[in-house]
Amino acid sequence: MSTCQPFAIMRLTHEAIRRGLEALEQTAENKAPVEDLESAFQSVWNCIQLHAAQEDKVFYGALEERHPGLTAPFTQEHDAEAKQIEFIEKRLKSSQHDAEVAPELYADILSFIQTHREHLKHEEEILMELLPRTFTYPESVEVVRKILAYDMPVYREIAPWILARLQGGQRETYLGMVQGCCAKEDLPDVLESLKPVMSKTEVEELQAVGRIG
Repeated sequence: MSTCQPFAIMRLTHEAIRRGLEALEQTAENKAPVEDLESAFQSVWNCIQLHAAQEDKVFYGALEERHPGLTAPFTQEHDAEAKQIEFIEKRLKSSQHDAEVAPELYADILSFIQTHREHLKHEEEILMELLPRTFTYPESVEVVRKILAYDMPVYREIAPWILARLQGGQRETYLGMVQGCCAKEDLPDVLESLKPVMSKTEVEELQAVGRIG
């Protein structure tokens, strides 16, 4: 199992989101039909929603205990994005009844993509740099365990989407952090949900240590 900083699992979620945004961006730039646009949008938005909720409900609270006031700007960014998304979702719904997608919808989605990329970068530059100096390794494991436990049924649905968009060592680290930070009672079901997107080697390694059947 990987022994790197447990909060790496959050950084790797950012990487998966970035790849989802890239796919959405290409779809919007190609002026794809509304069905394709909605599918690409919903794919990445599902992950962003869960990730933001994990931060708002667990991660930011843990940081606030050590650094009061630090996370307020990031919560505000989440709130602003939620309003953007509400508007996009209304446009998507109305576009389903039109022969052509309104150009404004493509522009709105491309604007959101840029906004969220800036948000990810902002978090990484401020929060991720601070984490190793804020929490000990055991404290980090405990916080990440609570993050993963938040809305566990949804996390089990989203985790395969995340892993499928990671590459090479990123996947090894993500699987290591899942094993090290998931609550014991949740781990078997989480690994089972990830199994369909694991490589043969990844499955065999987990079978060898009795993690999955």
